[in-house]
Amino acid sequence: MPSGVLAYYKDLATTGLPVAMCCTVAQPLGVALTLEDVASRLGGDPDDLEVLDLSEAYEIGPNDGWVLHLDQVGPAVTNLENNGFQGARPEVLRALSVDAKVHSAWREE
Repeated sequence: MPSGVLAYYKDLATTGLPVAMCCTVAQPLGVALTLEDVASRLGGDPDDLEVLDLSEAYEIGPNDGWVLHLDQVGPAVTNLENNGFQGARPEVLRALSVDAKVHSAWREE
């Protein structure tokens, strides 16, 4: 494993992953998925995607929905929910798995 990748994950693990979280990866079977594809599959509007610093991401109002961290990783898209489990719900897995393999892990306290 390249040292930069290893350092990234070591830093992620030591900076305090949330206690309750869900991590989901949609790996396409053919054409690469985009962040916009995944937003649409999740019922969101791709035009609402925003790039925010982590400190800004949680400065949302109580009626503004929840924060979902999407990231493009080659042809796949990962999403991480802090204190959420939407990515583990069967209907979400079904929507993400159209022409894709989906991997999801959820944990709570």
